[in-house]
Amino acid sequence: MPPVPTAARPAPIGIHAPNERTAALPTAAPRVLLGADAKTAALEGVASEPCPCGHTIVLAADEAALLLPLAHGLTTAAIARQLGLKEQQVTTGIKALRTVFGVERIPHLVDSAIRWGLIDPGSVAPIRPGRLSRDLKATERGALANAAAGSSAEASAKDLGISTGRVHKVLAAVRDVLLARDTTHAVTLGHRLRLLPDTHPHLAAHAADLAEAGAA
Repeated sequence: MPPVPTAARPAPIGIHAPNERTAALPTAAPRVLLGADAKTAALEGVASEPCPCGHTIVLAADEAALLLPLAHGLTTAAIARQLGLKEQQVTTGIKALRTVFGVERIPHLVDSAIRWGLIDPGSVAPIRPGRLSRDLKATERGALANAAAGSSAEASAKDLGISTGRVHKVLAAVRDVLLARDTTHAVTLGHRLRLLPDTHPHLAAHAADLAEAGAA
C-alpha cells in the first residue's frame, strides 16, 4: 500500500445519516450509515456487515487496512513497515478509527470491528502453532471480556473483585495461554476460539426499537 500523505488522508466515511433513528444514538455509539447512504459510501470505502437494525459502518479504505494488523497485535512501527506508511500516518489512522467506533482502547476497537464483521478472527493465528496448554479460568475469561469491552484495569479489578495489579497478572496469563502478542491479539484469538460474545455491538443502541418492531 503506497504512503498516503497525512494532509491528503480522506476523512472517515462512516458518519451518521441525518435522520431520526441515527440522531437518537448515544454519542459513544459507532458512527454509522443507513440504507442508500451506506451503499453509496461503500463504493468509496469498506463496509461492514449490516446490523439487524439496518445500519452499516463504512470506513475509508486506508483506515480499514489498519484493522487486521492491529488484530494481530502489531506495534505502530510494525504496522507502518508492513503497510509502507509513516508511523504518524498509522497513529492518525488509529485515532480516526477510535472516533468512528466510539472507543478509547485498541482491544475494544478490534473487538468492535470483529463484531461488525470488519475483521475475520479466523484469519488471525497465534504467535506459534500449538494447542492451548489449558482452558482459561473464570477470572481470566472475565478479564479478557472486560478488556474487549474497553474496561480499564481499575474498572476490571472492581468488576472481578481483585486488585489492579492482579488484573495485569491475569491478562499476562491469558496472553500466555492463548499465545498472544498483546491483549489486543488475545481479544482477537478469544473471538477465534469463541471465548467472547459475538453479538452485534450496535444492537444495544436499538434494543427498544427492535423489541417494538418485533411486537408490531
